[in-house]
This record gives sequence, C-alpha cells and structure tokens, in this order.
Amino acid sequence: MQEAEGSYSISLPSTQTFNTVYYASGIWVAGSSRHGLWYSSDGMNWTQVDHTSTYTVYTVYYANNRWVAGGDTEGLWNSTDGMQWSRSLAVAQLTINSVYYANNLWVAVSTSHGLWYSTDGMNWTQVTGTTSTYTFYLVNYANGLWFASTLKHGLWYSTDGMSWTQVTGDTASYSFLGVYCFGNIWVACAFSGSYGLWYSLDGMHWKQVEGYTASYTFYKAFCEADLCVACSNHGPWYFDALVFN
Repeated sequence: MQEAEGSYSISLPSTQTFNTVYYASGIWVAGSSRHGLWYSSDGMNWTQVDHTSTYTVYTVYYANNRWVAGGDTEGLWNSTDGMQWSRSLAVAQLTINSVYYANNLWVAVSTSHGLWYSTDGMNWTQVTGTTSTYTFYLVNYANGLWFASTLKHGLWYSTDGMSWTQVTGDTASYSFLGVYCFGNIWVACAFSGSYGLWYSLDGMHWKQVEGYTASYTFYKAFCEADLCVACSNHGPWYFDALVFN
C-alpha cells in the first residue's frame, strides 16, 4: 500500500492496546495489554516475546545493560538483549506500575504491595513499611532524591531508594499519578483528595498551583526552560515556570 507522505504504518496488531515503548541499545521494546512484550530492531517490524503473549505490560526501562519490564499480576521481567526475557520470581503475581534505574539501583512500584528495589534488576527486596496495602503509581529520581506517587497516601521520598519516608502535611492523604523533576523544581499531578498541580523547590514542602485548575485532574507534566506543559482532563495546559517560585 502506498503511504502518504509523512504517515507511517507498522506491523504491530492495530486491534491491540499498547501501553509503553522504550528504545535503547539498538532495539525497541513495547508492552501491550494481554499480549505481552514485543521487540523490533527498526521500529517497523515487530516480534512478540512468545512466553509473555497473554500478559499485560505497563512499564519498560533499560539501564546498566539490562532491560526490566513490569505489568498486571505478572511481577517483573528482565532481559539483557530485549528479546529473551526471564521473570523475577521474587515478585511474581504482583502488578507493577513503574520501574526506574538511577544511582546504581532499580526501584519498582506496585499496586497494593508498595515499593521494591534491586541492585541487579533480577533479585528484588520489598521496602519495609510499604508492604501490604499501598498502591504506588510512578517512581522517579533526580537531584539526589527518589520520589514516588501513590493512591491516597500522598508522595514518598528517599535518598537511597531503599528507605522511604512519606511527605507530611496537606498532601499525605492525596492521590498523585506522577511526580517529575525539572531543574530544581519538583512537580506532582494530583487526581484525588485534592486536584491540580503541586510543586516543591526542595521535595519536602509542597504547594498547590493556584487558580481554577486546582479542581482538575492532571496526568503528566513536562517542563523545558521557562515553560511547563501539563495534560489534564480539561486538555493540555501551559504554565510560566515563574508560577512555581
């Protein structure tokens, strides 16, 4: 079929839902709902990882010569080449929402089973104090601090990725979908308990961005130079970075 200029097609099944994609070390890896992991060397022609073909994958990340992926009730998987994958049995049957690598440590966050960390991406340890009921959505690292967002338990931080502390104050019972760092500013996206965007200059003390956006649900934010753009249930919004000072 002749493709119009500027449009592209790929061999991934168009009837399936794909949740995440990542490129590193010369290979693309994508995670899907109920159809597992897929890989491609050119981004156009894709191969399914057979023994993950019924799984749902939410997150894929590559660092330190290792791929790590996580998803719905299937725990964490790891690979050295993005094509051959093995499950980390220590966390099998868990739902993993996000995984990140920084400062020689892997950290993963889960639904109803808290935070996990690993030095090699294969063997994982659960963070004490987050073991049984907490749902974490996203984990991030910048400026010497780890941060994680939760359902109804606010924001959590750590200096080493292994010992974690809940941010106290107004946000402690709120729900946040994500937390991001841009330069020296942390930005968090709230969706329950209190809404809108929250920001912090030190990671410890948080303020809500004032205005009518305080009643909106924000899903993700990205800042560059003096501009911050955030996605919400009322469309995209942009902010002058001075609003965070």
